[in-house]
Amino acid sequence: MTWVRLAVLLLTVTLADLGGACGLGGLGGAPGQARADDIAAYRVTDPNASFFAREGALASAANRRFGAPARPVRSAERPCPRDRIAEPIAGVVRVPAFYRDPAGWRRASRPLFAFEAQATGFAADYARSGDPAYARCLVELLGHWAARGALLAFDYEADHGQAWFAVQWSTASAGLAYSVVRAAPSLADADKRAVEAWLAAVATHQTGYPGTSVTCCNNHLYWRGLEAAIVGVVADDDRLFQYGIRAFRAALEAMRPDGSLPRETARGARALHYQNFAVLPLVFLAEVAARQGYDLYGLAVEGRDLHLAVRFLLRALDDPAALRRYTAEAQDLGFVERRAELNWLEPYHRRFPSVGTARWLARLRPLSHAWTGGPATLYFAESETAGDRARPTPPNRPPAASRAPAQSAAAP
Repeated sequence: MTWVRLAVLLLTVTLADLGGACGLGGLGGAPGQARADDIAAYRVTDPNASFFAREGALASAANRRFGAPARPVRSAERPCPRDRIAEPIAGVVRVPAFYRDPAGWRRASRPLFAFEAQATGFAADYARSGDPAYARCLVELLGHWAARGALLAFDYEADHGQAWFAVQWSTASAGLAYSVVRAAPSLADADKRAVEAWLAAVATHQTGYPGTSVTCCNNHLYWRGLEAAIVGVVADDDRLFQYGIRAFRAALEAMRPDGSLPRETARGARALHYQNFAVLPLVFLAEVAARQGYDLYGLAVEGRDLHLAVRFLLRALDDPAALRRYTAEAQDLGFVERRAELNWLEPYHRRFPSVGTARWLARLRPLSHAWTGGPATLYFAESETAGDRARPTPPNRPPAASRAPAQSAAAP
């Protein structure tokens, strides 16, 4: 079966029951649910919108302070020779569990890491330079993976599901990168359609697995939500976008009154790490929604919102003893020194600046993480425009339905 036929099958059969198949339990009454009338209000309003204000980043001081010069391409006619395009994984994606076999995990993940780095690199070079050659490079890369049907088949083992996780991260990375260039006028419509159909097929297939009693509903749900939301945007697919909204609401419903997330703080010495690893996709999911006109930052479930989770995390980063009520183990702070997983600080600080976020950014900049679109410092630092200051439309008052024409932290 060709990947095109598989894509059609997935999009017509799996997507019809997306909510029930992805660990969210449909639109009924299980934990993490929203009412059907809430979710149906969220629609893709601008498929060309990215996850940041492109017009602000292109002219911002952040480009001068933190953005390295764009890498030169060989020629406008053929900017991406085959030896510069990351080769897709042939056949089934197989990745051993990170905590059981970290060396094997790194070996198996190298092709995916190369793909993610190249996708986000081309997008960043386009954002820095405005040169359409970089947009074509990115679409050529994604088109190459699409033509091979990459990421559509993966080894799924319920006891670790590592390949399933890997596909969610690579798809989120690709979707976020593609959103940066989708509006580039030099791109051929046929090439864009092929990329978008592939991304939608991969996201639909990947989110179609329910996971375990843990991975159904922990940080991996939020990562699947980010994956689905951004692919829903670029593919103009409301059902995928709505999956992302459901995942975001599930986080608020699972949250304790102090902002901690139970499935993350149950991780012993890695409790702080995983609280951060859950906040990371949630902030970027809120940014994706904001570009469609929805204020997930302002969404609350029984008084619990994303700000509550961020405040808990910031307190614990300053004093890990804040986690003692949930774990007696000393916290592993290696993720702080690695910096990348604090990429969420840039978009959050741009909207909600504080002494606490500013202090961490002064220590950690520049920040970049491929699974959340790459160099957030480039895209968000000092790039605020007048439009950023306007509150997005609240979720209960969606914009008019004007549609554009057509791990380290790698374990549950």
